[in-house]
Amino acid sequence: MSFSSDLKKELGQLIDAPRHCRIAELAALTWFLASAGKESGALRLDYYSGNPYALNAAAELISRLFKKKSGPVQEKASVGSKKYTFSVTDPDICENLVKTIKCRENEMVPEAGLLIQKECCKRAFLRGAFLSAGTVNDPGTSYNFEINCRSPEQAEILAEVFSSLHIRAKTTKRGRYYSLYNKESEQVSDLIGLMGARVGLLELENTKIYKSMRGSVNRKVNCETANINKAANASAKQIEDIRLIREKQGLETLSAGLDEIARLRLEYPEATLKELGELMDPPVGKSGVNHRLRKLSSLAEGLRAAEGSENDIKKS
Repeated sequence: MSFSSDLKKELGQLIDAPRHCRIAELAALTWFLASAGKESGALRLDYYSGNPYALNAAAELISRLFKKKSGPVQEKASVGSKKYTFSVTDPDICENLVKTIKCRENEMVPEAGLLIQKECCKRAFLRGAFLSAGTVNDPGTSYNFEINCRSPEQAEILAEVFSSLHIRAKTTKRGRYYSLYNKESEQVSDLIGLMGARVGLLELENTKIYKSMRGSVNRKVNCETANINKAANASAKQIEDIRLIREKQGLETLSAGLDEIARLRLEYPEATLKELGELMDPPVGKSGVNHRLRKLSSLAEGLRAAEGSENDIKKS
C-alpha cells in the first residue's frame, strides 16, 4: 500500500467523541461522496468512492449518530478501477441525516459555515474531505498534500478551513476539478497532525529525519571528495614542478629546506601537508611546508619561462 492509502486507512478508523465533530466529518463525506435519489417516492442516499476507508467511515458515523446501520459497503464492478458503494434507504435516517448536516433543499450541499465554527470541527471536516478526495505523496519522494474539489464552492470553503487552521493552500483547476494543495514539508506534517493521524505523522517525521541525515552525509562525502581531489591535484602539480627542477638544475642546488621537502614530496606523493611536515627533521608545521612548496612552484615557473624565452630566440 502507498503512504496515502495507509494514511486513509488510519484516518478511516478514527471517530471523534463529540457529536458536533462527527456531524462535521459526515457532512464532508456526504458532500463529496453522496448523491440523493428517490425510491418509491422516498429519499435515499447513495455513497460512491474508490476508497473503501472513506465509505466505512461514513457508514460508521451514520450508525453512531442515528443508531441504525446503513447498507453494507460493497465493491462495485467498474472498468479500469475499483469502486465501492453503500446506500442509506431508510427514509427516516435519510431525512434526519440531511437535516442534521443542514443540507440545502434538494441539494447535497451542507451549510458548512454552521457546522464547522469550532476548530475541532474544522479538523474533522478536513479529515472527511481528505478521506473523500485527498492524496498525499510518499514523503520519501516529495511533499504534496492535495484535495480535489468538484466545484468552486467546495474549493472556497476548504480554502477557508485551511486558512483558519493556519495552513497555506494554493488552488488550481485540473480538468473538471479544483485542486487545493500544499507542497511545504512542515505544513504537510501539520495537516496530517491536524487530521489526527498519529502513525502517519510519525512515519512522515521519521522519513524527514532520514532524508535530512542522508543529505547531510552526502554533503560531507561530497565535500571530503572535493578536498581529496583538490589535494591530489595540488600534489600532482607539486611533483611535476619538482621533477622539472631536478631535470633542469638538480635538487642538490636547492637550499637544505627546499631540497628536503622536494625529496619527501617525491617519496610520499599522497601525504598531506601536515604529514610531510612531521617527516621533516626538525618537524615543520603546515604553513611552513606550504611556504616551501610555493617557493618550489615559483622556481619551476621561472624555469618554464626561461625555457620559453630560449625557444623563442631559437625560432627567430
